[in-house]
Amino acid sequence: MRIFVEKKRELNVEAQNLYWDLTKNLGIKSLDSIRIIYRYDIMGLSHKEYEQVCSIIFRPSYTDLIYHEQLPVDDEDRIIAIQYIAGQYD
Repeated sequence: MRIFVEKKRELNVEAQNLYWDLTKNLGIKSLDSIRIIYRYDIMGLSHKEYEQVCSIIFRPSYTDLIYHEQLPVDDEDRIIAIQYIAGQYD
């Protein structure tokens, strides 16, 4: 089971700062926007337990958008994924 969490566009200061940095400091002019999305893989839970986790930990809020299993992207979107090394931030 997989959950994606994204700050709403107007509240996503991290994405706005990264966009500014890439367009102004690195001169990347072809960039239209940036989305920063966190992916959580949830394993070892029953469907009922998964629903409970989602309603408590990953509940929709004023600031976040929550997507289950499938991340909505457009055909022209480009995706870069970054993963921490296991134990890197333990």
